[in-house]
Amino acid sequence: MEIIKLDLKNSKIRIVEKAAKVILSGGVAAIPTDTAYGLAANARDPQALEKLSLIKGRPENKPYPIAVLDLAEARQYAIFNPQAILLAQEFWPGALTLVLKRKKNAKILGGKLKTVGARVPDSLFCRRLSQILNLPYTITSANLSGEATIYTVSEIVKQFKNQKYQPDLILDAGRLPARKISTVVDLSGGKVKILREGAVDAPSLRGARLKPGRSDEAISSN
Repeated sequence: MEIIKLDLKNSKIRIVEKAAKVILSGGVAAIPTDTAYGLAANARDPQALEKLSLIKGRPENKPYPIAVLDLAEARQYAIFNPQAILLAQEFWPGALTLVLKRKKNAKILGGKLKTVGARVPDSLFCRRLSQILNLPYTITSANLSGEATIYTVSEIVKQFKNQKYQPDLILDAGRLPARKISTVVDLSGGKVKILREGAVDAPSLRGARLKPGRSDEAISSN
């Protein structure tokens, strides 16, 4: 595991390019996001996704969410209904993952999935990484499956140092603030369902949808 120091207030392009090179070559990079440290891999590369699952010790059939630059990029891969557009406009960039119907021609995360979870992180580093990659990458917590969310590189090293499969690169931005993970909202079935409540709570979601001119459909947490 190669570790490189990163100053989030002044993310040098060469370091972002280093992470992009690892990802584009099929590797996995541990990077700082707007919530915690995450593992980034090329969402279009099946072998990279398999490697990511081996690193996390996670079933290969369990899908990963993707990070994109903006709403326009997300719409290349997912079908946005009016509710989804509303929530994206209100909370992106930010800690809200939207699960939507996947476009049939979307060449990401394997070919069998009918949905895709997308997010636009509120992070200068993540934004620069998206711009250099020009493709979506995974945004999943940098821990072994089932373990707690990670906010320091020392925790990443501790979890993976004795594992057979490890991240290829770790970007050390120091201790990240212990923020809540992203809220996951499923809109793929027509109704709004909160699959995981995190940084964006149900009242905030409801409030966004009750602004003038917006509908008052019930939010279900089931």
